[in-house]
Amino acid sequence: MQDDFLPSKDFFNFDFYKIAESETAHFTGDLENATWGIITIHMQNAQEELLQNMLKAVGVSLQQGATVLQVPAMTLLSLSDYVNHFPKVQYWLIFGFNATAMGWQFDVPFYKPINWKEKKIIFADALALIQNDLSKKKILWQGLQQII
Repeated sequence: MQDDFLPSKDFFNFDFYKIAESETAHFTGDLENATWGIITIHMQNAQEELLQNMLKAVGVSLQQGATVLQVPAMTLLSLSDYVNHFPKVQYWLIFGFNATAMGWQFDVPFYKPINWKEKKIIFADALALIQNDLSKKKILWQGLQQII
């Protein structure tokens, strides 16, 4: 996994990419010491349970070690802003958004771990699509094993 196919950090330093947290998008979890950052479309109970089980499998929880940003579908975000805002976060899981929805000018295949700014990132389908699809769960687990 290399970090040479992405634009420089200055590429994302435009007001267009600065999107403030709103009432419909909010962080929860361990905001101070998180090493895992999760960005996802708003979750229902079943998706939240799936996420908690995934986090438990990698040794963290929402109470200790992980923070989650839940946003409405079709929201434009800047991953660069979140990476800069949470410097302790080493692992990012992005559910339901592709790389272009996160402010990048190109796409990254779902479930393929990448390195960016010394962080490990996996883009994946929405948790609602993963929760009942065993093949997607397996692919996601394989990606998680590659980054931990």
